[in-house]
Amino acid sequence: MANIVFVTDGPPQAQSVVHRVGYTAQFLESRGHQVRILYGREQKFFGRRFARTKLSSWSRALLALSDVDIFILHRVGDPIIGLVAALARWKKKGLVVDLDDGIYLNKNLLTLSLDYLIRSSELVTAASHAIADHASKISRNVRILPAIVDTALFARRRGMSATKVPTIGWLGDGRVHANNLRVLLAPLRRLAKTHAFKLKLVSALGNPEIFETFGELATQIQVEYGSQHWVDISQIPDLMKDFDISVMPLVDNDYSRAKAGQKILESMAMGFPVVASSVGENPFIVSHGVDGFLVDSDDEWVRHLIQLIEDPTLRERMGAEGRKKVVKSYSREVCGQLFLNALNPWLARPRT
Repeated sequence: MANIVFVTDGPPQAQSVVHRVGYTAQFLESRGHQVRILYGREQKFFGRRFARTKLSSWSRALLALSDVDIFILHRVGDPIIGLVAALARWKKKGLVVDLDDGIYLNKNLLTLSLDYLIRSSELVTAASHAIADHASKISRNVRILPAIVDTALFARRRGMSATKVPTIGWLGDGRVHANNLRVLLAPLRRLAKTHAFKLKLVSALGNPEIFETFGELATQIQVEYGSQHWVDISQIPDLMKDFDISVMPLVDNDYSRAKAGQKILESMAMGFPVVASSVGENPFIVSHGVDGFLVDSDDEWVRHLIQLIEDPTLRERMGAEGRKKVVKSYSREVCGQLFLNALNPWLARPRT
């Protein structure tokens, strides 16, 4: 069995690390492989948050060169990791780059070696088609491995009420999604003139831009902004349990197109019909008219939200279809096996 080391830019509690690294590592361990995770940390620089590899992870990665079989580099691209990767390749170790966000769009010291890592790796795994398109310009071996959902944690909600005021819910990190949420403002203001509903954000995380954006709407309908503090992933399904419709608004830009659709998949796993901007990975996830709606304009947002507000049976049917899709194509077991299949050529090699 192989000795595998993940190196990631995020801390253990970061949800992207839990989804992409933690779940995959657990699956590989369940198949008998030895797995270590070298975590990063979050910091702030002039008020901006960023994640980076820790100094201790760099040193532990260097020390692991003697006995590791495969390095999996999750969302890292700093020069020191570039040096570790060069040594790993010299020692004929397997090298995999795993990207679940468009970090290549950030031109700074933390991504300085990313193109080199993509070029020199034996495999690039990409969580979205946009990431795969970018990586394919540099690497000849790119596979799409989609976002991973814990379908046991994000379980289907039962007993949806057809009589309560419907809740339109949004799931995400409010610290970075103020611009995307503004996409909703005009459609929801129009909708509030004719229909009763509640807007619930999980979560604004205290972002003053979001409070300002929805301040006037909050005089027409109830707006719940959610916790001001980050919560563990295990608590999130309970915060979402009163959703009736889940929305994913995105501004159409390179960053949005690179998104893997994690939050919309978690909503679908819980049996919520979704209305999402027809941007990036969303059209690859949502089957329009089957498990949700894809929209390109304010008129389409309003029209499809009205359909779902007025028809509880449609909400139930679409929600069931969405849950079925996530279990079939995005669950921990399915995605873990996809990752294992992608690694098989290197797992089968004799150890050096």
